[in-house]
Amino acid sequence: MPFGHRNRMDLLQHKLWEVTLLVYLSRLLQWDVCVGQRVVETQKGPLFRVKGYTVTISCKVSGFKGPPQQNFEFSIFGPSQPEVKIISTSDPNIAYARYSRRVREGDINITRISGSSVLLYIKTLREEDAGEYECYTPNTDPTYYGSYSSRTKLNVIQDSLVASSSPADLRKHEGDSLQVQCEVSSQTFQHTHLSVTWFLQSDQARPPRPIITLARDFTVSPGDEFKERYSAGHVGLVKLEETTYRLSIAQLQPSDQGLVYCEASEWIQDPDRSWHRISQKKSEASKILVQPSGEISDVNTFSTLMEAPKWQVQEGDVSVITCAVDAQNIVDRYFSVAWLKDNKEVARIGPTGVPSVASDYKQRENEGEVKVLKHSDRDYLLTIRLVRAEDGGQYQCRVWEEVKTEGSFTQQRSQESNVENLRVTVTGSNLAVSVLNPNMNVSGGDVLQVTCSVSGARGQVSISWQQRSRQGTLSDIINLSHTGVMTPGSRYLQKVQTGDVRVFRGTPDSFTLEITNTLPSDAGTYKCTLSEWVTETNGNTRKMDSKSQESNVYVLSLDSLIRADLKSRNAIVREYEAVELICKVKGPKIPLSVTWKFQHTDSPSQEEIVSVLYTGVITWQRERRNYQLKTLVQEGETIFGLRVFRASSREAGKYQCMIEAFLRQTQRLSKLSNQLAVVVRKPESRLSVSIGPSSPVEYAAGTDVRMDCTVLTATSDSSRFAVSWLFYPEGQESRTLLSVDRDSVLGPGAKDKYSLRRLGLSSYQLLLQRAETGDSGQYICRVEEWLQDSHGEWYSLPSQSATMKLIVSPESSHVSVLKGDTEITVGPSEQLNINCTMDSGGWVSKSLYSVTWFFTPENSSPKTMLAKITHDSVLEVKDVGEERLARMHFYRPTIDTFRLTIENADKGDSGRYSCQVDEFQLKSNEGSWLQTATDQSGFTIVSVHEIESRLSVSIGPSSPVEYAAGTDVRMDCTVLTATSDSSRFAVSWLFYPEGQESRTLLSVDRDSVLGPGAKDKYSLRRLGLRSYQLLLQRAETGDSGQYICRVEEWLQDSHGEWYSLPSQSATMELIVSPESTPEPSSSAGLLLSMYPCIIAILSLVVVFLIYKLWRAGHSSAPGRNTQANSLWAESNPLKPVPEA
Repeated sequence: MPFGHRNRMDLLQHKLWEVTLLVYLSRLLQWDVCVGQRVVETQKGPLFRVKGYTVTISCKVSGFKGPPQQNFEFSIFGPSQPEVKIISTSDPNIAYARYSRRVREGDINITRISGSSVLLYIKTLREEDAGEYECYTPNTDPTYYGSYSSRTKLNVIQDSLVASSSPADLRKHEGDSLQVQCEVSSQTFQHTHLSVTWFLQSDQARPPRPIITLARDFTVSPGDEFKERYSAGHVGLVKLEETTYRLSIAQLQPSDQGLVYCEASEWIQDPDRSWHRISQKKSEASKILVQPSGEISDVNTFSTLMEAPKWQVQEGDVSVITCAVDAQNIVDRYFSVAWLKDNKEVARIGPTGVPSVASDYKQRENEGEVKVLKHSDRDYLLTIRLVRAEDGGQYQCRVWEEVKTEGSFTQQRSQESNVENLRVTVTGSNLAVSVLNPNMNVSGGDVLQVTCSVSGARGQVSISWQQRSRQGTLSDIINLSHTGVMTPGSRYLQKVQTGDVRVFRGTPDSFTLEITNTLPSDAGTYKCTLSEWVTETNGNTRKMDSKSQESNVYVLSLDSLIRADLKSRNAIVREYEAVELICKVKGPKIPLSVTWKFQHTDSPSQEEIVSVLYTGVITWQRERRNYQLKTLVQEGETIFGLRVFRASSREAGKYQCMIEAFLRQTQRLSKLSNQLAVVVRKPESRLSVSIGPSSPVEYAAGTDVRMDCTVLTATSDSSRFAVSWLFYPEGQESRTLLSVDRDSVLGPGAKDKYSLRRLGLSSYQLLLQRAETGDSGQYICRVEEWLQDSHGEWYSLPSQSATMKLIVSPESSHVSVLKGDTEITVGPSEQLNINCTMDSGGWVSKSLYSVTWFFTPENSSPKTMLAKITHDSVLEVKDVGEERLARMHFYRPTIDTFRLTIENADKGDSGRYSCQVDEFQLKSNEGSWLQTATDQSGFTIVSVHEIESRLSVSIGPSSPVEYAAGTDVRMDCTVLTATSDSSRFAVSWLFYPEGQESRTLLSVDRDSVLGPGAKDKYSLRRLGLRSYQLLLQRAETGDSGQYICRVEEWLQDSHGEWYSLPSQSATMELIVSPESTPEPSSSAGLLLSMYPCIIAILSLVVVFLIYKLWRAGHSSAPGRNTQANSLWAESNPLKPVPEA
């Protein structure tokens, strides 16, 4: 072998030894780790547990080297949440807030099985407890080896286990048999097993005794006390169907008395192959009473038992259900017996043996399918021939004892039998019935169609229709026999005859009940029963099978279906325009009538315009020539229209339509629409007016003046006009001169110098004859336009005016009145003189003058005329009261002065006075006086001030005054000065004790009438016109205090009314001493005598204080320490604090 090849072989061999050694060492290391690593194991999942029940999750640890007792922590992880700690064996506060309360209350805890294994215990499982649970063990080894946590998933499912039975009180005799049923089911999605156990609770103080159990593995085992009877075949448990478990006990014993119930448990197999009970339920208990043989029962008691040869029958068979009554002296007693199916009565036998059946079974009784019979004193029979599928259900007997009194029966207490379930098996017939719509909604007035379809029928078919109202009343509608004979029910006979109810066969396999013009009473449950008939070999027809189906029909009321809305495209129109009203009615297609209603704007009540019946009859209540009707019927709505051709104020108001619905020629509904306001406005006025000649215009006095008023444009060619001429003198109110109405009738006015005439259709002229200067002012022509509406009634439009200013200049004016303003101030009741003076040379001896006095009250703007003295000395007054007129006098003291004198002036006379002087001259050619000039004065401003009081009062004797107790005290109150000699006085005496409130002693009014007061020891008398004395008899110390005399002055104004001025008072202090004093003394004199002594004492005190201050100043010389305590800033300046 070459040397190079040998070296490569040696090297390969060496490498193989190294690999073998590494594999060996790694295996050895893995064995060492497996032997010494920590392993945590939890209960294998996923686990399925039911909400509300108890849950345990085991956890154990192995392979640890620490102390024998390990600690455990449990946490939960949700689908979208981080770790949430629940509980720990080492830290009691580890739980998060979500679980802390439950841990604290013991709903969640840890039970230690051993030092290395525990159970997590959740007492009541919640939905939020679902998730992945982690069991963690803290490391107790010197190093970390192995696993320290393990997880398992817990799913929380709903509790769907149901255990139910029909509880009953069953009376049995010893030796009778007993059958009780229990329904047990579960809807759990996971694969589970059920177990059922029947228990007997004979005594509440003892635990219930198990009778028999059907385990989850379908094995049957009796309870300890029932093993022998089970072996003898007297106790059994049978599962009849998917959910029914029947307990049977033959030869009942007295010890079987008590409460019997079943208990169901649901089991699930966990991933570790162990079975776990996840839920448990108990059914209702039935009370079993077992009467021992030979025991004599109470003569007043009885018992009932329901029996049948078999409780599972074939469809078409005969079923006999017996209700047995057991009682002493049963021959001499009376009972009523009723059979109930699903808690609804099927049939009954009265105490005299008269049978009756419920309305649902009447037809079957007539056909011989249902029969009720009293077979003996003990047995009552319900026989059902040709049993139908719907006859299946739970049956029970109810028995009442009846007591006969004077020919009638009184019902006593009742007993109910056991509940039995009759099962009907359908064979031999393939008849099937279905309804097209099990639930139907139909509108009132519409057509109702209920269709029943049949299949699988080999023979002839009959159908019957029934209706059960919402109140539970069952009525036959119509029957169609297999031979084709139709028989209506009594309630629907008339509707069948009128064609509102009929049955027809739309197809060979369907029957339809049709009801037209439906009403709310047609709502309810409609039941169609189809029967199959076969002909036997002997030629007889036999009902082979019957099937029923129901359809619930809801009839919507017309009130909820019909809605009326009133609208208009033009609710605001002008005179002569048309108005369109639309009443839109939404609802089913039924006969409708409409009534149009109207309420005028100024009327509180409605009136009818027109009524349109569904038959087409139209009844007008208003004049029809101005209205037009229309009706449009569409799918789902009907439109009624009302058109007003020419609107006027008569048509302005609120409109409303009233809809009436009819079914079977009978009104079923009346509904009003909303109200719609129609506003009719007047036409816009186009009136324009002019006046001539052009303003201003000036004429000489004595000239005739003509003023023309012309209507330039009018609103309508048929317009008429009412014209009024008004005169507005400067500074005075306007007045109407002449007027003419729209019919050209002249109205009242100043016709002496004015006249009015019509120049054309739209032109009016006012003539002023012999104009005077007093005729100067503004002349207004006011024109009011009138139009005629569609009913011929006239109405006016806003008026238009035109104004012209007229100036009448005098031929030669000489009058001139002083214009300067003057002020006069007078007191109340004084005489007021106001002059109206003409300038020198401003009057002519040949002229006559009239003067008009004007007055503007204080704080008022309008000027009113007081009086006018005409040129021929006639006094004219306007709006002046008689009292004021009596105080006014008019003079002409000089040739150029006119004077107004007002006597007894009062506040109401304050204001501004002025005058106007008019000059009149004689026209020699006419012999009449003509006004030729006029002028107005300035203002005389008059102020009537209130009177100032000059009242002064004194009281005596001088205050203070002292009297001894028991002395009579006289106090005089004197009016020293008064405002007027005619003044009267009201006097009051007041007493003001020290520290108390004042009170009135006595008072006298201005008429010297004494008022109420303390008259027991006080008296008041009048010594003179202005002196009043108060007498206090036998004064006491309690009478000390201030006595006040208060005087109120009264004066009479020019109208004779009294008014008061501010009162004045005088005060006197009275001291009543307990010791007697010979004479009243004045304390003021004593103070005057002591005054020099007081001054001397005060001077000595001042000198002493000055001396003390001087000594104090010398003792505070420099160099002494007393100054250090001085508070003055100069002696102790503040020291600054150094900064830190």
